[in-house]
Amino acid sequence: MRRLLLLLLLVSLPVKAEWRLFAENNSSTKWYVDLATIKRGSLPRAWFLLDYPAPTPSGTHSIKMLYQANCAEGRLREMSMHIYREPFGNGNPSSISNQFGEWEYPPPGTVVADMFFILCLKTP
Repeated sequence: MRRLLLLLLLVSLPVKAEWRLFAENNSSTKWYVDLATIKRGSLPRAWFLLDYPAPTPSGTHSIKMLYQANCAEGRLREMSMHIYREPFGNGNPSSISNQFGEWEYPPPGTVVADMFFILCLKTP
């Protein structure tokens, strides 16, 4: 049921440009995917945005992350992270990391598992 709802959200809820809301938690932190950046293939990837309702104590208000999936092996890794002091990834990043993360198995029922599902979704 959760995946059906996630799929319906991806198809029907434009947020801004190509960013689409796909998850929100109790503290109003929201996760978006940029549909225009989804690259299909053997190792699909896309940009994701984490947007906090208010800045964290360190000043972070939003984070853009490039993730890549290995659909055959069921794993995911971060390829790039841009940290912003403005909401929705606006302004210049205060920090950028282009260090590839380790391949990890996404825990079931988490936003990371939803990200994996988005990347590995079969499209016609």
